[in-house]
Amino acid sequence: MYYKAKDQALNNDHDYHIAAILWRKKSPIRIGVNSKKTHPAARRQYSCGPRFVHHLHAEMHALLNTDTTKNDVLEVMRWTKDGQRTMSKPCEHCMKVIRASGIKKVRYTDWDGTWTEMNLCAISMR
Repeated sequence: MYYKAKDQALNNDHDYHIAAILWRKKSPIRIGVNSKKTHPAARRQYSCGPRFVHHLHAEMHALLNTDTTKNDVLEVMRWTKDGQRTMSKPCEHCMKVIRASGIKKVRYTDWDGTWTEMNLCAISMR
């Protein structure tokens, strides 16, 4: 599954090569990648003008139209252009979506490409 996610992320025609895998009971449910695909859930308006731009982060792509449970695990990984893993910590917008989905465990690659784990039960939600 990791090879498939890496292949999709490196070939996403985007500057950032990020993939997210949603796991349930050690089985992959869905892969998401950063994309330029249009989808209303990814609509953002930037201050530089009235133009709407559609981007979908890998985490949101993996969770889109997916019923999640508190026992699901979301893994997020990022690769450089030469295929090395690097920092992929979810942004604040993705974290809001992840929390709202009910997922309690997120793993992501750090700057060294090693896995770091977030337990969302321990994170205060103010």
